[in-house]
Amino acid sequence: MSDYFFYANRMGKKNTTAMNAAIERQNRLLERYRKVRVLIIEDGPEARGMLRGIMRDAGVLQIDMAISGQEAIDCLRVRHYDIVLCDYNLGKGKDGQQVLEESRFSQFLDYSSVFIMITAETTVEMVMGALEYQPDSYLSKPYTKNDLMSRLNRALQNKLDYSEIERLFDNKDYQAAITCSDHKIANEPVLPMRAYRIKGECLFQLKQYPQAKALFEEIISLREMPWAKIGLGKTLYYLREFDAAADIFRCLINEQPNVVESYDWLARILIALRQARQSQDVLESAILRSPKAVLRQMELAKVALGNHSYLVAEKAYRKAIGLARESCYHNPDNYLQYVRTLLVKIDHSGSSVCLNAFQEAKVYLARLRKEFDNDIRTNFRSYLLEALVYYTHGQQHDCDKALELGNSLFTRLDQQIQHKLAEEYIGNLTLIGRIDTCQEYIHDLQKNADSPELANRLLQRVQDGKRRLHSENLSNEAMTLYRHGQIIDAYEKFSAAASTRGASANVLLNAVGICIELAEREDLNKLEWRQECSVYLNRLNVLDRCDHRYETFLSYKQRYEELG
Repeated sequence: MSDYFFYANRMGKKNTTAMNAAIERQNRLLERYRKVRVLIIEDGPEARGMLRGIMRDAGVLQIDMAISGQEAIDCLRVRHYDIVLCDYNLGKGKDGQQVLEESRFSQFLDYSSVFIMITAETTVEMVMGALEYQPDSYLSKPYTKNDLMSRLNRALQNKLDYSEIERLFDNKDYQAAITCSDHKIANEPVLPMRAYRIKGECLFQLKQYPQAKALFEEIISLREMPWAKIGLGKTLYYLREFDAAADIFRCLINEQPNVVESYDWLARILIALRQARQSQDVLESAILRSPKAVLRQMELAKVALGNHSYLVAEKAYRKAIGLARESCYHNPDNYLQYVRTLLVKIDHSGSSVCLNAFQEAKVYLARLRKEFDNDIRTNFRSYLLEALVYYTHGQQHDCDKALELGNSLFTRLDQQIQHKLAEEYIGNLTLIGRIDTCQEYIHDLQKNADSPELANRLLQRVQDGKRRLHSENLSNEAMTLYRHGQIIDAYEKFSAAASTRGASANVLLNAVGICIELAEREDLNKLEWRQECSVYLNRLNVLDRCDHRYETFLSYKQRYEELG
């Protein structure tokens, strides 16, 4: 009997202790609500009023409100907020995802702040996009007061439990944050995964990669958390163990295909392994799952352009321009690179593909100048590129006008900025045949003797440009001869144009076309033309499947194989 009473008494004490701890936690939470500053971002007056009422009932005394994304950013820029309640759809301008995106980018939100995204939209594109920037919680409309408060209580309590560690992290005192995390890990009765996670972030900030590797391996041995596997993969990347890192991210993508961060890291690792085509494939897969991530669209565009996948790059840059327009990633490079992807479609042919690309290029360059009106550097680059667009389309007069405007802006730039833009400037000038202007500029650089390395690089660009220009001129002469029925003379010109180092895909396709036409004639020696075809077709194997010229390439390849 005495044993029973002893056991009951001990259990009663345990229950009382647990109850007291729960009451203490609740009191701390209530006290915290009285001290926090809340920002409500909602364009609907009724919804805004309801959120304000819920916060008042919770005991919050300091509440600010914003009715647009830009107003929210203005508030976050000048004031610290402990809690941000943000609607996703904010009407015209920035949406909730872009508010969160810019807040993270500009470090307006502390590690200790709570950000809750609220939305009526449930499309995969929207949900995946919003979750990419890791809000503390996500709430779908319609919701009740209890729905919001349960999420908020949980998030805020979590922040309270780790307030000291997060304060140290926010203050960039990473070593102290690690010490504090270790103390929590050693003394908590259950695994404090947040302490492990913050410790991992601190080790990354301190670039202590071997210690980070050991930590993430320890966490994975205790519990296979996706974030720990991502951490281990990132650590292996920084330790240059690329193959092992790639294996981790491939497994993660297999196990949890919606954790799109894994795709980004695998793509980065594949670039390090010089597997750019596979990197592009991985990024395309990620974008199918989460198409609203502007940085991923920009990275895909860059990788695809490097792979000569012009159509993929074109689509990605256009999407990035749209997504970035109201975000912190709005920049002129997306516009300029987008127009460069269109250049491969522009020529003198007058085809619908060419005309559409030409008109699109003009529209986007005009839009670029309108949106970055006061930026002399951007306007110079836009006119320089516009001159190349007109030149490629055969409009010499308009090319000259655009180039004149560009040159007048170039002279207004600081010399240091001129030097930064010199390779772009000389590269474009060589493509439009202004070799004399290039040589004058390089001569001035050499005379001043302040940038000998830059002058040497520019001389190499001019030499490459002269070869390409010579190839294009030969190809144009060959086309004229061909139209006049002088097929053998045209062939000799095409052959000379194609043999030039750096000959464009258009020149090579023209050369293949005439070689096949000659090889198909019964009165000529097929073997000679076949051998030349084989050389040009091999050089054209780099054409991407999405390139608008790829079908022409395939048709020539089929005709070549049918020669027997």
